Amino acid sequence: MKPTHLILQEQKQILSQRQVESLHILAMDAQELREFMIQEQNENPMLNFIESVSSRARSSARTSGMSEMWDGTQNIPAPLEETARDFLLAQLRPNDYTPEEYEVLQILAGNVDEKGFLMGTPEELSEVFRIPRPMLHKCLSVLQNLDPPGVCCSSLEECLLKQLEAKGERDELARRIVQFHLADVAKGHLGRLARTLAADISHINHVVATLASLTPNPLNGLAGRTAQYAIPDLIITWENGGWEIELENDWFAKFEGCDYYEKLAQDTADEELRNYLQEKAQRVRFLNMALEKRRSTLLRIGRSLAARHSDFFLSGGSLAALTMTELAEELQMHVSTISRAIKNKYLQHPRGICEIRSLFVRGMPSEAYPQISRETIKSRIRALIAGEDKNKPCSDKQLTQFLMKQGIQISRRTVTKYREELALGGMHDRRTPAGTF
Repeated sequence: MKPTHLILQEQKQILSQRQVESLHILAMDAQELREFMIQEQNENPMLNFIESVSSRARSSARTSGMSEMWDGTQNIPAPLEETARDFLLAQLRPNDYTPEEYEVLQILAGNVDEKGFLMGTPEELSEVFRIPRPMLHKCLSVLQNLDPPGVCCSSLEECLLKQLEAKGERDELARRIVQFHLADVAKGHLGRLARTLAADISHINHVVATLASLTPNPLNGLAGRTAQYAIPDLIITWENGGWEIELENDWFAKFEGCDYYEKLAQDTADEELRNYLQEKAQRVRFLNMALEKRRSTLLRIGRSLAARHSDFFLSGGSLAALTMTELAEELQMHVSTISRAIKNKYLQHPRGICEIRSLFVRGMPSEAYPQISRETIKSRIRALIAGEDKNKPCSDKQLTQFLMKQGIQISRRTVTKYREELALGGMHDRRTPAGTF
């Protein structure tokens, strides 16, 4: 009985190790899995990994912003260098704007240098490109609300003021120093600055320390870098009135056994060689099982996401509220399995590519919109502020009232929090001074 007990104990331990490795494979993204499979092939004579690049992969590459140049040996797409224009436009959703607005956004983004500044004043750009000034200022405001704070300004002073606004800094002395006294700060004339502004020197030192935390070059090397590209793990397409869900299988075809070594394992009289080859054959079977489990898990997740976020994938509508816990309950999986399955993975849909994790958003319940998400509410706040009278901007209390009229029950404190997360200033910061164009 004792030897039997030991054998059963050993089998249980091996099964546990395989479960752990299966979960590890589930958590791999497409590129990690590809590298893992190539390594397995190099170490296992019983294994054949057939790698190919299909027309779909080439399509994915174009959607991701990758070059159509391919390395003939590794079949790895060559990345393009990202410009300031690319960096800014990647943060926008074209469907959020009219064709005329998006054309102006493209023009303005194309006139931002590598440091993040506009190459000309708004007035000059309006004249050169014959853009009506109200349209230009509206679109410029959109770009100036992108990341990083301070981008798309036409002067250093404006750039630093935008960064102070994004930090929630409301010190009027800091604003005055940025607007009129940067030269004194640069020369270290802080005592003279304190006398000129009738301010305490400790206050001046605090403001200077705050200014030192800002960046005079908002893009600061972000543009001009090598563009990062994403290989989609899931691809969803709208066909014949329904969603088709598939994996990008051409990046990781399944393992196949090697006929020569399989026959050798059967025919050889060398027991050590036979045991070795049988062990490697068993490894091939396990890997195929783990890959199939990964495949089926991702497909099930993809089908649920397509059903939940159909409007978003098709027309750029708002994301429906959805948490990983809710999806786990729907699919009867553990939430940790969902978390591993979507880790560092991307989904290609009709409007582009997004990180799967970004499709999970918590909801803010309301009577009219029981499934409205936090991101949708923030989008409503942004839209209300964008459409307000800049001479009489809305207070957070007024924004709360407008949202309540739309059926969204929300507190003023939450509105303030969301507005600040959007890097939008308060009512006084958004007011256009009289006589300002």
